[in-house]
Amino acid sequence: VDDQPGDAALNAPNAPDDVQFTLDIINWLEDGYYIDNRKVYATGLSNGAFMDYALSMLASKNIAAIAPVAGNLWADNNYLTTLLQSGNVKTIPVMHVHGTADNEVPYPDPDNTPNDYGEYPLFVMARACGALTYSKVVPIMDNVDKLVFCTTPVEVSLIRIKGMGHDWTNGVYNTTLEIVKFFGLASPVANVLSRDEQNNNVQLTTLVDDLLSIN
Repeated sequence: VDDQPGDAALNAPNAPDDVQFTLDIINWLEDGYYIDNRKVYATGLSNGAFMDYALSMLASKNIAAIAPVAGNLWADNNYLTTLLQSGNVKTIPVMHVHGTADNEVPYPDPDNTPNDYGEYPLFVMARACGALTYSKVVPIMDNVDKLVFCTTPVEVSLIRIKGMGHDWTNGVYNTTLEIVKFFGLASPVANVLSRDEQNNNVQLTTLVDDLLSIN
């Protein structure tokens, strides 16, 4: 996370601005479809999880919550500190899922012990409640626990999957379903129609009402 559109970590300063591209997609969906812009969420694995964290820092007013899996927050420390002190970054809920045996992106709590400022980047996100580390461990199932940094309404938690490598799930914990539930999207929703389709439906309903009134 920095003030440049490219990827400084890969020495590609002229790379496309992925954050702006994401915001453009959100705006396009908002203009063309009746989406609820208060319910836009981000999740992804590995690099996708890094992108989740970038959006939480640089587009927090456009993203309601994130659920990064097997990722981290890459950031220039000076820029990140300045960004957080600016007051422009909104605190949002975070559900971070990670395996303890990840050899690609290190698991953020390797000693399985709460330490102030020890579980990066979770303590950064836990500024939502002022926590410096997690306060409790909630067993979910065998080899899966939730480490709670902040509770609702701005929950920040780390789902620890013991023995899992750089992966989405260990085959038992249903990461997809749990993320959907975390985002509050578990209930069935209607198909999203474009503005034109919805306008046509309104016109058709009006026509039917007119015909019924004639009869």
